[in-house]
Amino acid sequence: MKTRICKGSLDFYSGLLLSCIAAIAVWFILDLRIGTPRSMGPGFFPLAIAIVLGAMGLFLLLRGLVVRGADAEDLHLRPLAFVLLSMGAFAVLIDRAGLIVAVLAQIAIAIFASRETKLRESVIFGAVLATFCALVFVRLLGVPVRVLPW
Repeated sequence: MKTRICKGSLDFYSGLLLSCIAAIAVWFILDLRIGTPRSMGPGFFPLAIAIVLGAMGLFLLLRGLVVRGADAEDLHLRPLAFVLLSMGAFAVLIDRAGLIVAVLAQIAIAIFASRETKLRESVIFGAVLATFCALVFVRLLGVPVRVLPW
């Protein structure tokens, strides 16, 4: 039989992770001028977000200690890995290959996050999303980003 410090719930570990991220964010944000609500400095809003993130993390951490939730062993790494990989691919490709290629690559990688994804639906979704992004961001909003690699 295993002995655990806590119940090993995902809530506990998620709360711990969020609290640590919030603490690191606050550490870096405190180098910025915070200001007041009337005269906000560049660190005001990031500090507010970090405080909210820390509060949510603390809530989850405490909830994980009290309420029995999903076990940490139930964590599915495949969806997490493929979604993060797809976001990384988008970040790398957006400047080099253009918006449409980056969006299509992101969709192509993200579909592997679920075993239930249908190829036909994913291709249609990718085409619609790439077209929508090009129209909205490049045409309507005038974001200076390459649409295609050439």
